Amino acid sequence: MKTIRKEVQTEPFRSRAFSLYTAGSEIAVFDIETTGLYPKRDSLILSGILRLRPDGSATATQYFSDRSGDEPEVIRATVRDLAECDLVVTYNGRSFDLPFLRTRAARYGIDTGALNMADLDLYMVLHYHSDLKAAIGSLAQKNVERFMGLDAARKDEISGYDSVRLYQRYMTNHDPKLEAKILLHNHDDILQLGKLLPVIEKTDFHRAMFSLGFGAGDFTVRELRAGDGGLDLRADKRRNAVDYILFPTPEQPYSLMMSRESGSLEVSFPAVKAAPGIPVIDARRILGEETMKTLEKYPAFESGYLILKKADRISYLEINAFVSAFLRQIGPRLSR
Repeated sequence: MKTIRKEVQTEPFRSRAFSLYTAGSEIAVFDIETTGLYPKRDSLILSGILRLRPDGSATATQYFSDRSGDEPEVIRATVRDLAECDLVVTYNGRSFDLPFLRTRAARYGIDTGALNMADLDLYMVLHYHSDLKAAIGSLAQKNVERFMGLDAARKDEISGYDSVRLYQRYMTNHDPKLEAKILLHNHDDILQLGKLLPVIEKTDFHRAMFSLGFGAGDFTVRELRAGDGGLDLRADKRRNAVDYILFPTPEQPYSLMMSRESGSLEVSFPAVKAAPGIPVIDARRILGEETMKTLEKYPAFESGYLILKKADRISYLEINAFVSAFLRQIGPRLSR
C-alpha cells in the first residue's frame, strides 16, 4: 500500500447554519475508488480523506492499493482515520462509499464499529432538500461544481469509469503516469467536495439535518420525530456509553433509555398544547436558564417553551438546536 499525504490550502467555509452542527468538530471529506459497483465482488483500490482545519489549511491523505493483496491494509488505514473524526462529508457516500467500505471490511474481519460519526451526504441534501436539480439538471458532482463556479479548479480529466480501466492497466505494468492520473482523480474529488460545502446555502439545510441526522458532542443523532404528542429522539453515543433509564418527573419531564452494549439512546419529550395544532415543550425546565439564553434568539422559542410546529410547519432549526444543547448537556451523565 502506498500512502500519499499532502498539505493543501482551502478557503474555510463559515456559515451560522453549518456551524450549528459542526462547531468544534473534526471534519473529514471522504471518497473512494473501486473496481466496480458491487462490494461483494469488487475491490476498494483507493481512499481519499481530506481533513479540514478551521484556519483553512487541510491535509489530503490517500491510501492506494498498488500491489495485489493491499486492500485489507487500505481498509484498516481508512477506518482508523475516519474513526478519529466527528463528521465525514461525502457525495452519495451513504449509498455507496460508506456501505462499500463496511462490506469490504467485513470480508476481511475488520471491525468498523468505530465508524459511528455523523455523515453529511451532500448529494442527499441537494436531492431531497433543494430545488437545484430542477435548475441545473444532473446532480453529478462535476455538474454541481460547474454551477458553483468551481470547475476551473479541477485538474483531472477522467471519470470514475476511466479510473477503473486505468487501474487494470496499472496493475500489469505499474506505469507511474497511470498512477498519477488515478491519484489525481481521487485527490480532485475530495478537494472539490470540500469546496462544495457552500452549496448548503442553496438548500433547506435545517430540514435536511432534521431528516438525515447530525453530530452533537459525543452523540450522533440518527432519527427525530416531531408531532402533536411531542418530540422523539434516537441517537448513538460514540464512546463510553452506560446503561441508563430515566422516567419523567416534574423536574425532568422526559423519558430516557440508553444501552451500554449498543450505545443507542432513546429520549421522548412529551408536549402540551399551547393552542390547537401548536404542541410545545418546556425547554427551560429541561435545559435550564443559562442554556435557554443561547436559544431564545430563535423564533420558535417563546417564554421558555419550544414550539414544535404551527399549522403542520415543523420548527426544524429550533428542534435541532434544542436536541444539540440537550445532548451536549446530558453527555457527561451518560459516560462511564
